[in-house]
Amino acid sequence: MSFINCLDMSWVCRAILGLISVVYLNGCMSVNAVETRNLEKPDQPFQRALYVQYAELALREIEEGNVTSAELFDRKARLAAAGENVAIPSVPDSLSVDAKLVDLNVGQKALQKHFTQQSYLHMPVVSARAQAMLDCWIEELDQGVDIGDIAACRQAFERAIAVLNDALSVKNKPIK
Repeated sequence: MSFINCLDMSWVCRAILGLISVVYLNGCMSVNAVETRNLEKPDQPFQRALYVQYAELALREIEEGNVTSAELFDRKARLAAAGENVAIPSVPDSLSVDAKLVDLNVGQKALQKHFTQQSYLHMPVVSARAQAMLDCWIEELDQGVDIGDIAACRQAFERAIAVLNDALSVKNKPIK
């Protein structure tokens, strides 16, 4: 059986070729998910939660065979594990100006507002989730490959922001 015949054959051949491709891509990556997962976790709750979120995103991207995104998220996981600042993601110039970009900018401003009000100190896990999911949303939208991934990242970000907004509104309610 030749390679050409395999392309015309059953799903088994296509699955084998897909598996070989994933193994090959993983071998070419500079991301070592096991090593990243076993890093010493930082003492600060927000940094620890951010590390977990980015390590999870890196692993998901490895499973999808997306080397560039896996390396980006792995690098951010390592920064968080080291207790270093991981900046709130910015919207790249490569994204075209449309409704999606407007939504991203609104989302980025909402997250920035919560960081200004130090929500990461009071709700570190939710704040880390919001930051990582905004980053995920930007990355997936920039790739423009899978609308399901774009929607999932956006929804996860919006849920985290909603929780932060609810907590902020409760915190700012006057006591009667």
